[in-house]
Amino acid sequence: MKRTKRPSRPNKTTKTTVAQKRTKKRQVKATAAAQKKKGSSALPRILAIAIGDPANNRTIDSIFALALPYQCRYYISGMVDQLMRQSTQRILGADYVIDYQECWEGDETFTVTTDTKLVLCMSTPVMNAAVAANVQVPI
Repeated sequence: MKRTKRPSRPNKTTKTTVAQKRTKKRQVKATAAAQKKKGSSALPRILAIAIGDPANNRTIDSIFALALPYQCRYYISGMVDQLMRQSTQRILGADYVIDYQECWEGDETFTVTTDTKLVLCMSTPVMNAAVAANVQVPI
């Protein structure tokens, strides 16, 4: 049986994936350069809160930290991508840092620091707890 080669068709998803890879590479380089210039403690923070195991709490200051040592919620990756696509590009680690916190359902406690500029609630119980706590940061 003779194998025939399929005609090549343009694949839009491949082009998007390649563009996304290039953008992520640029972000990783910019993040590394920015971290050499200034420490991540001085950067504004986005507090991202989800229901889960509090042992998973961590500070995300680079693309690699999104997946290591384990994958964080997909909402975080989507937010990072959207912030990079804005007309004024915001780069993780260079322009902001994410405080990723998980809390048990029924015990929605979280810590808001003085340099927190935004709270991203990833569930209704967390949103209700943030509103009830009268957090003075945009939610």
